[in-house]
Amino acid sequence: MKKFHKNHLWIKIEGNTAKVGLTSFKLADIGALNFLDLPEEGTRVLKDEGFGSYESTKTTGTFISPVSGVITKVNKDILDNPSSYDMMASEEAILELSDINLDEVNELLTEEEYEAYLENIEH
Repeated sequence: MKKFHKNHLWIKIEGNTAKVGLTSFKLADIGALNFLDLPEEGTRVLKDEGFGSYESTKTTGTFISPVSGVITKVNKDILDNPSSYDMMASEEAILELSDINLDEVNELLTEEEYEAYLENIEH
């Protein structure tokens, strides 16, 4: 099951873990990543709060967590080479979470709802 946050991160539940990544819309919006800073494994993140930051060719910013949970894995390949995370890699997770709140997951947008949301913000 893949769900979407209005801050353009996706979450995919796989067993007891949740993979989190950037949507292709977010990647197109921010441009190529030059620098990425993510919390260490074991860090607790909270829904709708910042966790980590990025610098890109267009902007700088903070990622907003789609759900609460504990970071169990950080994609070290992306940390080492952030420019490799582009439109083609939008299906690749930047991190994985455990101990997630399923009620928070259920509050996120479905793919259809996210597409409708994008149409509204692009016009």
